[in-house]
Amino acid sequence: MNMALQQIRIGLSRQQPCSYIPSKEERVAIVLEKEMHSGENFEMLLANGFRRSGNTLYKHSVIHAKPAML
Repeated sequence: MNMALQQIRIGLSRQQPCSYIPSKEERVAIVLEKEMHSGENFEMLLANGFRRSGNTLYKHSVIHAKPAML
């Protein structure tokens, strides 16, 4: 496997109620690069917690603590 550094464009959703843990908030990272949807790139994303639904590669991120208000 080629271990060269690679940049991947990721879109990030707005913070919203978590679909897995109702008392938490989440954001979803979405892979924007179509080249990442096959081969070694796809395997690397799966190994790092991304999932696929149709043509979308995504990863949920639960927000465990809300930032303190200043």
